[in-house]
Amino acid sequence: MTSKNVISWNALIGGYGNHGRGPEAVELFEQMLQERMNPNHVTFLAVLSACSHSGLSEHGWEIFHSMGRDNRIKPRAMHYACMIELLGREGLLDEALALIRGAPFKPTANMWAALLTACRVNENLELGKFAAEKLYGMEPDKLNNYVVLLNIYNSAGNLKEAADVVHTLKRKGLRMRPVCSWIEVKRRPHIFLSGDNRHPQRNEIYQKVDKLMLEISKYGYVPNQKTLLPDVDEQEERVRFYHSEKLAIAFGLISTPYWVALQIVQGHRICGDCHEAIKLIARVTGREIVIRDASRFHHFKHGRCSCEDYW
Repeated sequence: MTSKNVISWNALIGGYGNHGRGPEAVELFEQMLQERMNPNHVTFLAVLSACSHSGLSEHGWEIFHSMGRDNRIKPRAMHYACMIELLGREGLLDEALALIRGAPFKPTANMWAALLTACRVNENLELGKFAAEKLYGMEPDKLNNYVVLLNIYNSAGNLKEAADVVHTLKRKGLRMRPVCSWIEVKRRPHIFLSGDNRHPQRNEIYQKVDKLMLEISKYGYVPNQKTLLPDVDEQEERVRFYHSEKLAIAFGLISTPYWVALQIVQGHRICGDCHEAIKLIARVTGREIVIRDASRFHHFKHGRCSCEDYW
């Protein structure tokens, strides 16, 4: 670039961070400082988010402390949320809670949400309930707060508590929207809902999903059998097993040459079962699969994901 400014630097750092390329994001940040470009709040948010997404704990803490020490910028709630996520990635939930309580301002919903996500990943039920209660008081009608706690209960096998959350959602009139994923093939978008049967190639798609599930089972994959409630009907079971991203991937595999990477966009956070399955699908098919979900970009390749199983 002939002319660099803080906006262009922020965009580059954020782009690398969003794609799980934290080391490059940190390198760009350091290059920015060497060129005597003054970072701003957005710069630090981008680089701390990159450190969080890539688990760069040492770099993250050094950059966080440098905000006030070297740049006279007071960390805001969004910067604290990045550090809470970074601690959560390491399983240091007590330290994450201490960071929230030690903040020089009233903790925000984003900070508690970061802790709640950390509790979901680390399956910490008690602290997750505590964080959720804080969020309910601040955002009583935000659906995602209930959904994350619901996922924690399901992972722990606490179906009664999960049912209580569902009843709370119904009482409040909060409904989970049908989740969808879309993939573009030959310049035409194809949209899938979970359990979808509208696509003209639906028989081939479902056969491909079943075949993929059989193949990855040889590598140790076992579908998550924990359901929302014990009395789900056949249609609900179908929706649960054939999630929209699995259908989109299956369609992409049968519709494109073997060397083409699959790119999928979805408006919801990918579930743990699909995440584990897609890592193995990428392995057995040799395909690169890129999914942009509500949280971040996931690059699946050779049986691994760029998020390192934290999202």
